[in-house]
Amino acid sequence: MLQEAQLLAKHGNECGVDTRITVYPVPTHDFHVFWTFLPEAMKAIDQIGAFIRDRTSAHTYPAGGQSRP
Repeated sequence: MLQEAQLLAKHGNECGVDTRITVYPVPTHDFHVFWTFLPEAMKAIDQIGAFIRDRTSAHTYPAGGQSRP
């Protein structure tokens, strides 16, 4: 899965999409579901949230929560 994720991120960057890949030393690709007891999972979720907040904080949306075109 890592190679596919790297290719997807590379393609996104080539298309002007801001992408990030962080590799964690855990033995499964879906370790986020273990956030209640796995510190790496909580750190990853925090990073995801920060990435999204950083990219959406400058945007304002009209009433009703629908994004602008």
